[in-house]
Amino acid sequence: KCISLFVCFFIGLQSVSISTYDALITGLENKVEVISEDKASFLSLKCRDVSLELNHEMDTLNKRIQKLNQRVQKLKKEADHKKRLYEFKRLEYSQELVCIQKQNSILMPYRIEKNLNSYLVDYEKVQSVYLDEKQSLNHQRAKLSIYKDYMKRIDVCQKRLFRVFLIYQNSRMRQIQMLIQ
Repeated sequence: KCISLFVCFFIGLQSVSISTYDALITGLENKVEVISEDKASFLSLKCRDVSLELNHEMDTLNKRIQKLNQRVQKLKKEADHKKRLYEFKRLEYSQELVCIQKQNSILMPYRIEKNLNSYLVDYEKVQSVYLDEKQSLNHQRAKLSIYKDYMKRIDVCQKRLFRVFLIYQNSRMRQIQMLIQ
């Protein structure tokens, strides 16, 4: 029974969401409080498996965060460049408009405005992608923080289980010593 339960438990961990981890860890915490000494090691194995799965998830998240961070930095530079280019062109075109107004040309301001608008559209596209990627990066960082909190909770469970296990082993050793004497 225990082995099949253990296998089912491990298979269930393969694609666990954050809310599932929360429920799983809360369940482990509750069991730690009421577990009998002879089953502490089995629950400790469950904690270890959850911990291993969380470590794997955290490693994957860290890699994803690194890639996103590099992409966000690149997009930020590109957005800043596009913004400076747009502002430069706007200044340049405003000076041209002053000259054109003196000549009373009707079509030139329209062309200038159209060119200027294309620079603005380029900037807004890059800025939008940058903000989306930055939001995604922040989401991944928040998820990593939640996983770190879960790891702390599992560590506390493991320490409690270890104390329970030690108490159980000490009492068993005393019983054996009493039988020997």
